[in-house]
Amino acid sequence: LGLAELPHLPSGSRAVVNCTGLGANSVLGGDAGVIPGRGVVIKVRRPPGCDAVITSEIAPFTEDSPAYAIPRGPGLVTVGGTYLEDDYELKARPEELADMRQKAAYLYPQLADAEIAETWVGLRPVRHAGVRLEALRADWAGAAADTYVVHNFGHGGSGWTIMYGTAQEAVDALETQMLKRAR
Repeated sequence: LGLAELPHLPSGSRAVVNCTGLGANSVLGGDAGVIPGRGVVIKVRRPPGCDAVITSEIAPFTEDSPAYAIPRGPGLVTVGGTYLEDDYELKARPEELADMRQKAAYLYPQLADAEIAETWVGLRPVRHAGVRLEALRADWAGAAADTYVVHNFGHGGSGWTIMYGTAQEAVDALETQMLKRAR
């Protein structure tokens, strides 16, 4: 959604919520501070005995290359992970798959030869300045005086963890701006 499309919002629209993740670079004026934090995981067939979540960030693993195994239902274990900034590659590299296998075997030796059922690569929207969460009066041509833009992006790898809280904060910020305007 670019600035040119905003005047064509449905009549009576009073807010646009910008939760565009990596798209924040090119929407509503852009925010060049958003970059991808690339992550890779594999899902392997789950043998008996793989029943607990295990994580490690101690040697040989690090914050940028943690090891974790998370049982997912009766049939799979998710093994990760990686964290590579400013990397847009959407396919897992062979060396990353080998790294995931090493992590699986380290955490659960019985996963050493487990069948890989799925490979997943994701791009987390990272913003070094932190999450952008604010409500502002719309400033594009043709915007009504009581129209607002709420920015809520840049959660990085914590998006699933903090999304409900930041969604509520976004609503609160919008309500605060609307109340100020009503006075």
